This record gives sequence, C-alpha cells and structure tokens, in this order.
Amino acid sequence: MAEKLTRTYKHDENTLYSRAKKELETKLNEKLASLNPKFDWNESTKKGNFDIKGVKGVVVISGSTLTIELDIPFLLKAFKGKIVEQIERSMDNIE
Repeated sequence: MAEKLTRTYKHDENTLYSRAKKELETKLNEKLASLNPKFDWNESTKKGNFDIKGVKGVVVISGSTLTIELDIPFLLKAFKGKIVEQIERSMDNIE
C-alpha cells in the first residue's frame, strides 16, 4: 500500500511546481546521492515520477496542493520513517 503525503501551499500551480521540483531534487540528491535518485518530470501535467533504489514515488501538483505518493517495497519498510521524514522535510521547505 502506498504512503500518501499531502501539503497545501499559497503558491499558484506553476510556482509550486517549479519550487517543488527544485527542492525535492536538490534535497533528495544531497541526502541520498549515494542511492542515485532518478527523476522524470512532466511540465505540461505538473507531475513527476521518481525512483530511489526501489522506492518509487509520484509527485502530483493540482492548484495549490502538492501530493506525493510513495511505494515502499516490503524489504525497505524498516526504513519507512527515515524515507518519509526526508521527503516531508523537503516539502516543508517549499514555502
């Protein structure tokens, strides 16, 4: 079952998308560089996919809401707290 993280911001959709994209890529690359994170962003749909050593996620921006859905494999469930914490910190820095 996927973990769902949602935040609402005061930014418009385009600003939120560019801030989210920059913050998530920067912070996750800094903290998880050794895991070689991969990102695939779609400018027209304001949606992004990422894969960090088997932890797959989707970033969806709709209006002023940013939602991240994570699919954490069973073998990584022990690290779920750390994974979610890093992503939530990045989301909190978007303001």
